[in-house]
Amino acid sequence: MMTENLIVFSHLDKHPEENTFFADWLISEDIFIENVDSTYKIHRKLNVRQDVENPFDEFVSLIKKHHISPERMASLERKKRVLDKYAYGKYLEGQQLLPKSKKTQRGNLGEILLGEYLEKVTPNRLFIYRLRYNTNVEQSMKGDDVLLLNKEAPFSKVYTGEAKFRTTPNQQVVNDICDDYGKSIVRPLSLGFTIELFYGMGKIEEAEILEELLDKVAKSEVEIINIGLLLSNHNTARIIDTHMKSKNKNFGIISLSMMDPAIFADISYDRAFKNLGVDTDD
Repeated sequence: MMTENLIVFSHLDKHPEENTFFADWLISEDIFIENVDSTYKIHRKLNVRQDVENPFDEFVSLIKKHHISPERMASLERKKRVLDKYAYGKYLEGQQLLPKSKKTQRGNLGEILLGEYLEKVTPNRLFIYRLRYNTNVEQSMKGDDVLLLNKEAPFSKVYTGEAKFRTTPNQQVVNDICDDYGKSIVRPLSLGFTIELFYGMGKIEEAEILEELLDKVAKSEVEIINIGLLLSNHNTARIIDTHMKSKNKNFGIISLSMMDPAIFADISYDRAFKNLGVDTDD
């Protein structure tokens, strides 16, 4: 019979209790277990509180923030002032600001949620909003879904994250996350992309910091934390508890369980389109 020891997973702070919609919307429970065979089950369960409304307004703002830069938003506002409503709507439709593919929307929403949540429970912050730089808005991007650094101490600890969305959770999706992160610590995959992006944007100081970070990562001089997120229905936490197994002590999974995640994602993006001025009723 396998025995278990409780461990401390110090890489996530407690679930927020105030000053964010996460506190009002979700409740949290942690399971941190080390098995005698040196495998780990590190799982934060997030569940929607009873009798609370989903924070659609907040997610509309986050969807826009992650997909559209402030400079582009300012340009859109200037266009809005000189075009009538019909012409402006047609102009927006051609800009490909947000994905129309339901699959991409749902995957992106998981990515947005993971990045924003990790900013609330770690000292690190998203280094870029990478969805702004997707060359094909209708397809998901390769590489780390999220990359978080501590800008005051960029070589102290790096968080990478991978988000999965499933209408219904199953063992395979847990296996997929554990195959990516559960065997050993996974180095950031998107540093090279981000370095080239910053050089192209003229952000030389940021690019040079990341070059130094990349060198330290290659020498194993930086602690790396791998976090997965599974956004799915009310069975999500149970599926993870049943099937999660990891040899990477720096890897944890966050589950977010809701009654109908597909409807939540669809409404969020529909409202984001309408907030921008795009009619989605056609």
